Amino acid sequence: VFVDRGVRKQALLSFGRVDVDYRNCVPVDDKLILLGQTSDHTLIDLEDSQRSYRRGDQIAFEVDYTALLSLCNSDAIAKVFIDE
Repeated sequence: VFVDRGVRKQALLSFGRVDVDYRNCVPVDDKLILLGQTSDHTLIDLEDSQRSYRRGDQIAFEVDYTALLSLCNSDAIAKVFIDE
């Protein structure tokens, strides 16, 4: 169901259902809202974030096991492993 929230700042992210289901991903910035997804892209609402996102910025996500499994098997997704 589409909820019309008026004019909002949004971004089109370059991953879609082919890569990972957005319902298994949670933005680290808890003010971001995942709106929807096509096979190739994901739409996100940036309006309420304290950060001023610009084209080319990276957005971090927490992912569940299902998302991690999909992402690790996708050739289209770059992987960077960070040892904390």
